[in-house]
Amino acid sequence: MNAPRLTAPSALRRPAPLHRVVGLLALAIAARTAEHPAPTESATAAAAHPGANVTVTDHHDGTVTMANGIASIVIVTKTGRLDSLTYTYDDGGTMRTAETLAGKGQYYYGGFMLGDGTYAYTLAADPAASGGGYADVKLVSDTATHGLMEIHFSMLRGSPGFYSTGRLLHRAQDEAFSVTAWGVVTRVPPAFNWLSADAVRDRMIGVPSKKGTGVPNSPHEISVNHDGDQAGAYADKFIYGQDHADLRAWGWSSVGKGGLNVGRWMMTTMEFSNGGPMKRDVSVYPYSELNNSILTGELGMGSDGDLAKGEVWEKTCGPWFIYLNSVPTRIDDPAKAAHLLHADALDRAAAEEKEWPYAWFKDPSFVPESGRGTVRGRLVIADRGDPQASAAGLWVGLQQQPLTSRGIYDFQKWLKPYQFWVQTAADGSFSIPHVLAGANYTLWAYGTGAAGTFISQHQVGGDPPLLLDLPAKPFAVTVSAGGTTELGTVNWTPQRVGATVFALGTPDRKASEFRHSEDYWAPANPPKLGFPTPVWGGQVEFGVDFPAGMTYTVGSSRWATDWNYVLPSLPDAGGAFQPCTGTIAFELERAPAAEALASLYLGCAGDDGGKVHVLINGTEAGAGVTATPNALGPDGFDPPYSDDSSIHFGNHGPFSDERLSFPGRMLRAGRNTIAITMDARRMTSYLMVDYLRLELAGYVPPAPTGVTADAGNQRALVTWRLVPGATTYTVWRSTAADGGFTALASHLVGPVCGDALTMSYSDTTAANGTRYAYAVQAGNPEGESARSAPSRGVEPSAQLTTSAPAPPTGLRVADTGHHQVALEWQATPGADHYAVWRTTLQPDGVGGSYGLRTILLDTTDAVRFTDGTPTDGRTYRYHVTALAAAGASGPSAAVTAVPLPPPPTSAPQGLA
Repeated sequence: MNAPRLTAPSALRRPAPLHRVVGLLALAIAARTAEHPAPTESATAAAAHPGANVTVTDHHDGTVTMANGIASIVIVTKTGRLDSLTYTYDDGGTMRTAETLAGKGQYYYGGFMLGDGTYAYTLAADPAASGGGYADVKLVSDTATHGLMEIHFSMLRGSPGFYSTGRLLHRAQDEAFSVTAWGVVTRVPPAFNWLSADAVRDRMIGVPSKKGTGVPNSPHEISVNHDGDQAGAYADKFIYGQDHADLRAWGWSSVGKGGLNVGRWMMTTMEFSNGGPMKRDVSVYPYSELNNSILTGELGMGSDGDLAKGEVWEKTCGPWFIYLNSVPTRIDDPAKAAHLLHADALDRAAAEEKEWPYAWFKDPSFVPESGRGTVRGRLVIADRGDPQASAAGLWVGLQQQPLTSRGIYDFQKWLKPYQFWVQTAADGSFSIPHVLAGANYTLWAYGTGAAGTFISQHQVGGDPPLLLDLPAKPFAVTVSAGGTTELGTVNWTPQRVGATVFALGTPDRKASEFRHSEDYWAPANPPKLGFPTPVWGGQVEFGVDFPAGMTYTVGSSRWATDWNYVLPSLPDAGGAFQPCTGTIAFELERAPAAEALASLYLGCAGDDGGKVHVLINGTEAGAGVTATPNALGPDGFDPPYSDDSSIHFGNHGPFSDERLSFPGRMLRAGRNTIAITMDARRMTSYLMVDYLRLELAGYVPPAPTGVTADAGNQRALVTWRLVPGATTYTVWRSTAADGGFTALASHLVGPVCGDALTMSYSDTTAANGTRYAYAVQAGNPEGESARSAPSRGVEPSAQLTTSAPAPPTGLRVADTGHHQVALEWQATPGADHYAVWRTTLQPDGVGGSYGLRTILLDTTDAVRFTDGTPTDGRTYRYHVTALAAAGASGPSAAVTAVPLPPPPTSAPQGLA
């Protein structure tokens, strides 16, 4: 039920992350259940019930029942809690009723609330007035100086669920107050055993655990389950955290043996949340909880909820929907039933989104569509170092600056204002609907197309402690009721010192491209019940994966395997937590000019409490180095925000960034290093890199290496190693033995080096019987390299096939070991090369598994390959494709493997 978002394919060089495309969650679920088509019976109860009238019954004992023949809720009017939430549905001609609340009072607004927690009841919309079509119960908690809290429960005829709304009001007579965590807490009965948060946190929980053991050197929330179906597994509510932009429909299903095949779900809009699209919190987790964490700042975002004495502030949060659904009990496969229920809930969430803002909710605090407007425009990125920079998939938002008593000027920290965010289309265009009419909105933008943050105007009193890009003529946005504000073309010119030497990651404000970015939230299971391993979460894998430290080598290392998603503080042998360093090694063809300026841009996806040191070729960034926006001292710089997202199973916290500019003479011809140290010594301490880029004025990339050519029928396939910093490539061709090259194709755009390592071009103009050699040239806006060394000569032939090779056969796991899986397969006729792919698997709790991420490990000419980057104890699926000039084959049959170290060769000695 989030505000509509425009999505479109992004540019080749910067693929949009999976979560950004509306509906991909439903597609992922559909793909996993494609072998189980949906039953002909409707998965929703609404189809079985044309619609009984809504009724509200006051029992005169402090409770009120609201019902419509499908959903029924019992409201405790004094406390605002629910004592019952039942669902009546048709199961193949038999009417059944299920209780979906764990017990009395197990639905309530919790946290730091205005009011005094005692409510007065009003029937705000009598169903009799609409012929039984609609009812609204209003509960108000009013105080003299502690603000007002208002709750609504609303229901429509024929609706399989109900709507909930909360209103917070702080008035001129009210004392100072802080809203630090506020939302709805609910619990489901034990029969609800399948948890669905999103496409990857979607599994059988079964009988919940009631006993657990704490884990040394870990957060207090971490425990090891001793009983229940999750016995032996780690438990922590934060494992199931989500960004608010990713919330579609989340909840629990009752499936499998003894299950009801019933689901209970929540779905909401981001409009009244806080902290922007990436504010992260927990909405569903294996203690039977199903929550709507509306205004929380637990993980460092949306935390400025301080209300000064006499500050006037009001926010209406809702209505949002609690949805009930079912599938026939004849579906006894728990995974199939759960996926059908979740997919249906996602469909319902999309339908609810189209109805926002609800015309039927008439409360004076809620602004209808007639009091809202639309803002349209088109973002264009003008990055002089990256002519192909795409404005596709950017987050674009409108917010009005709130009052602040703490000097907070960043939307990531704001709690008080409403927020309106969409994502841009392929051409950068955007349309932000349903914006509350008003003046002085600031337009914000960020995303993979550009480093930094676009902001349309300065904020009153100060600006965020970020690298900000303002338009040549700053502007505010005014939204008129019922109108459309046309912004036209909005130009974003990102800051840049020079051409790119290399880049690490994409500026998506997450550590989403790196090692463990798919499974950071899924801790490894302990080897024995009650005996936890030290690897209780993703960040603790660092010491196991990189025992000698982490060095990323530009040009040969991959983001997905060779740079960790987090630099954590880990305990040494004596238990003292120590700093963590990541080193980047890179080559320069020649030393920079004496006067050249270099600059390191560092986007931080998150940080907790420590200085960040940067060493360039072993020298601390100090003399001659300038830093912005945060001061650089003798012991590094301090990121402005601190949060504990890493130990709470996140891949980001609030974003910050830093630019360090330094004399180019600090670099040299040949090998160079940049070492980044997170200098903090607590269990919570960490640094996550979002995006890192080295720039150098006047830099021109070197010529590509490793140029090869493979002959086909009326074609040839040219392949070369990607060049760090290159933005385009030119392919040259010759038929002469001694040179004579002519340009065949220019301005070719490939992946960023590190996201991939090689690139190919198919020459479809090659003639059979003619011998060709190829060379490749790399370029950027500063110039072009020399041509590469030529490939060997190849001669296309009519004797070669025009069809892609068949998928490889005979793939097998030849061996496994510590961080190692060795693969072998049969040679494929007509194949010139092979590509090896790896998928990280996650168990679904009922004996199956599903893929978290699939990456290309490498290409090889051999029929064997050793993966040296898996994590011990994880389950992986591998497949291989065959490559030739005629094309790529389909995937081979897959194999699975679990790398493990060898057992000890001898028993421990010296035990007392």
